[in-house]
Amino acid sequence: MSVGEFRLALSRLLNLDPDEIKQNLAEGTLSRELMGSMLQDAFDAKFSMDALPAYMTDYNGEAIIPELPEYDPHLAPDQRGLMYYPLVSFEQLQDTVDIHPVLYNKVKKAYTLGLLRSEKGIERGQVRNGYELEPKAWVTREKAAKSLYYMWVLYHPIEVENDLSVLKAESVHPVE
Repeated sequence: MSVGEFRLALSRLLNLDPDEIKQNLAEGTLSRELMGSMLQDAFDAKFSMDALPAYMTDYNGEAIIPELPEYDPHLAPDQRGLMYYPLVSFEQLQDTVDIHPVLYNKVKKAYTLGLLRSEKGIERGQVRNGYELEPKAWVTREKAAKSLYYMWVLYHPIEVENDLSVLKAESVHPVE
């Protein structure tokens, strides 16, 4: 996936001006750290920390997020309440030193909000938490589509049909 394609798709998906999503540092192939930074830009342009999307709040019960002093990472998940936020805190990730310093704060915030997840070591059918973010890894079209769809879900009410054919109306291959 290219940086330009992801930026255009994300802006169209959330009805944003592409300039609200910074490309920070690069053109060409999309890395996970760039994707996280762009997801955070889009989130900040569309949502407020005072009014988070329903999927981040209304359906999670009384879970305590990792940034709160009462959070105990040693409790079993069923004792923490339903968690939207990542089960592995940002501080527990083993490769955050690899994140470019210009992108670090946005990537951290995107991860903390659950917009970007650790996927290394996670296997279908097994409950396993990932401890690597892989910030320099290239993002495939499939992984980009997963993140784009998730952002679309955050932006729309539950009852809205998830037909994304409107995105096919115009080419999503920008000239870079």
